[in-house]
Amino acid sequence: MSIAEKVKDIIKPIMTEVELVDVEYKKEGSDWILRVYIDKPCGVTLDDCKAISDTIEPIIDAENILQNKYFLEVSSPGLSRPFKTKEGFKRNIGKLVDLSLYNSIHEQKHLSGIIKEIKEEGIILELTDKSVQEILLSNVAKATLVI
Repeated sequence: MSIAEKVKDIIKPIMTEVELVDVEYKKEGSDWILRVYIDKPCGVTLDDCKAISDTIEPIIDAENILQNKYFLEVSSPGLSRPFKTKEGFKRNIGKLVDLSLYNSIHEQKHLSGIIKEIKEEGIILELTDKSVQEILLSNVAKATLVI
């Protein structure tokens, strides 16, 4: 299990006011950066990021899973950031998205449409031509919100 996944497992139970979108841990230059992306329906504020940072930093440090000195960054994932979890799709029901697929559907590997419904293992997408297509989440390589 990667350090990012371990951090995610540690902090997810305390994320009651916001949704934990993703965690990244990587070296940038000579520094190690731990990025925690959060979201909530009405948007994330700077105060939300500070409150989450102040809450999770001592918990992460107490677990002693990060061997290097690190900088913690808590932020919104941004509108153009790809989403990949079922929760990400749920958050975007009714919105226009672009999908890149691993395997083509009707000879297309790129689809655009509005997410109409989330199923157990897939989504229902209303395509731009108004047809409806069920797509398995396991076939989605990348999904982004159309801004």
